[in-house]
Amino acid sequence: MDEGHALLSSDNIDFELADKTSTNVVDQAKHTNGTSKYLVVNDKNKFKWIGPFEGLKNLMNELTGKETKWSSPGGYCKLLELNEVVVRWYSDSNSLTINGKFFDEFKTQLIDLNKQLQLESEDTNAACVSASNESENQISSGQLNEYESLLNTVRSLEAKLESRINDLASEVHETRLELQVEKIARGNLEAEYTELTSEALEIRSELDIRNLARDENEIIKSRDESISTVFNKGFLVKENASLKDENALLKQQINNYKCITSDLRTKVKDLENEKDSLVTVIKILQSEQEQHKTEALSSWNVVNRHKKSTKSRNALEQNPSGKHQRHDLQLQNQFIDLSDCESDGNESNTDISAKHGEKPRQSGDKPNQRRSGQNSRKIERRQQSKGNIQDRQSNLDERKDKSEPKATKQRQPNIVILGDSMLKHLNPRRIQQGIDQKISIKTFPGAGVDEMTHYVKPTLQKKPKHIILHIGTNDLQTKSPDALIKAVTKL
Repeated sequence: MDEGHALLSSDNIDFELADKTSTNVVDQAKHTNGTSKYLVVNDKNKFKWIGPFEGLKNLMNELTGKETKWSSPGGYCKLLELNEVVVRWYSDSNSLTINGKFFDEFKTQLIDLNKQLQLESEDTNAACVSASNESENQISSGQLNEYESLLNTVRSLEAKLESRINDLASEVHETRLELQVEKIARGNLEAEYTELTSEALEIRSELDIRNLARDENEIIKSRDESISTVFNKGFLVKENASLKDENALLKQQINNYKCITSDLRTKVKDLENEKDSLVTVIKILQSEQEQHKTEALSSWNVVNRHKKSTKSRNALEQNPSGKHQRHDLQLQNQFIDLSDCESDGNESNTDISAKHGEKPRQSGDKPNQRRSGQNSRKIERRQQSKGNIQDRQSNLDERKDKSEPKATKQRQPNIVILGDSMLKHLNPRRIQQGIDQKISIKTFPGAGVDEMTHYVKPTLQKKPKHIILHIGTNDLQTKSPDALIKAVTKL
């Protein structure tokens, strides 16, 4: 019993020593991996901390050898102020910046620590490093940031793997304890312990291989995704360029339509101005036409007076009675132009009485004698002016003969203006005074293009030199502009 007790105590001592050594190794691994495994240094010696803030705090405590105090100035920034060094860590981008007077020495410490960590983990991560090196050779300089993010994920996976290994080591330690107890109980603890350790090592190696294969697959998958994103970006760039070209074409078409609308508006304004000018011309011509009408009426009054005088002269020749003579004598003072007719009437009366063998009537009354004396004196004066009247009449006849060829020439007009009711106020006399040609204006109220094709036929038979049409105003509400233009060209 004492020997067994001694053996048990020696075994316990060995177990405690092994336990202490294993726990020291585990603690050392945890200490190393827990502090500096999250530190990343790129080719430009820029730092990133991809781990939690507590790990960064512990790392700074180990580097400075004292408890550090961090502050939060705002946003995602964490600030550490030392004697001559200022450290800032941004949790959103995981970037770690170092400033101050002695920041070079501090950076060299961090770089050396990172290199030492890489040398220690070189054996366990050889396959991962080779895969990452191959991927680095394939990745272009434009995808460096994506590679860094992938490398950070790989390192985080390494940290998880190491934590898992530590858990397995703790489990192995527990199994070792159980095996020690069973060995003490059964007497074969050492053989079973060696077998379990070998199995644990095999399991650990298998887990490492599986984890490395899984990480490699994830890296390949992420690389394929990055390549696909690059291709998608190229496709989107082409699609954007095509859309820009279509947009430019549409803008050009819009500008063309704007130019067309502006031209149409200018044409409409020109038509309105033309309409206003025509209205003003029509008003002017109407006023001149009224003026010419008044002049024509005054000339007609002169002709009517001459006709009245001839009528009265004929009446005196047909009625040579004394009463009628007295009536003519009474009209003598009112109408001076009838004086010649009276003398002619007296002469005709004497001629008629001589033919019939009648004697002229002699009035024994004194008033009749006075009147006969006055009439004889007036007859003498009127006979003198008779020659002047005949000369005037001959001049009028000559003028009439000269004006008759012009009238015959003007009966067939050279210019004919046809149109709707808007032309009714035009004065052809005013127009033909300016161009010295006969102008005829014919209006057809309410007539459109289709009706004007029938109205223009009689005018075409007269064969004038020029025909001017003013049409289309009455068709604006029923026909489109294109149809109206086609109908006008057809006409």
